[in-house]
Amino acid sequence: MVSEQVEEKIKARRWLGVWVKDEKFWKDVAANTVAGIILAIILYVFAVIMGYIQNPGLWQSIGAFLSSIAVTSVVSIIAALAGLGMAVVTHFVTGQEAQRKRLRAERRQQRENQEEQ
Repeated sequence: MVSEQVEEKIKARRWLGVWVKDEKFWKDVAANTVAGIILAIILYVFAVIMGYIQNPGLWQSIGAFLSSIAVTSVVSIIAALAGLGMAVVTHFVTGQEAQRKRLRAERRQQRENQEEQ
């Protein structure tokens, strides 16, 4: 999530540090968290109206709200980590493929040099 202005190559082990320092990353995290909280509230109200959940007392409502925030946060963190893991794996796989192509080209060049001699 590095700004489009910065087009430098960043090593995989530095991605997390760059993302954490990027303002857009935190805006995305905040927006997704707020969206998750709003969705949890809408689903909760819908469940109470439809009768799936009985109208609980105030403390039970507060507890349910806080637990829904906790669950939403945990799910968001797991999704972010999974995405980061997939990005790192993709980076290493594409890097290994590029290295294989370089090695093949070097071997081919060596064979051609040997045949010329």
